[in-house]
Amino acid sequence: MELTKANGLTKAVNFSTNLSALVVFLLRGQVIIPLGIVAGLFNIAGNYIGAARFEKNGIDFKAIRISDREEAQNAPTPITTYSLFCDGKYVTNEQMNDKKFLKMVNG
Repeated sequence: MELTKANGLTKAVNFSTNLSALVVFLLRGQVIIPLGIVAGLFNIAGNYIGAARFEKNGIDFKAIRISDREEAQNAPTPITTYSLFCDGKYVTNEQMNDKKFLKMVNG
């Protein structure tokens, strides 16, 4: 499955489960609407800022889907869930904040 299709499917599933949870909590009177709106706005802003930083710095993203155990065992990475390579060399399996990542990429 292409990355964009997988991402779209993930968003649809997340939306469905979040909507179901919202209905349940609304029915029980346990929703703080203003807090939810603020959290949603920060989520949207964070996504736009993150995407803009990648585009601004000309950083290419490549995801490799590992679909079975054999591919995972033969993957060129010590950690199959997340690994960062730069110029074809393994760098880390640590998920970094944007400042640390840009410092590493820009030298």
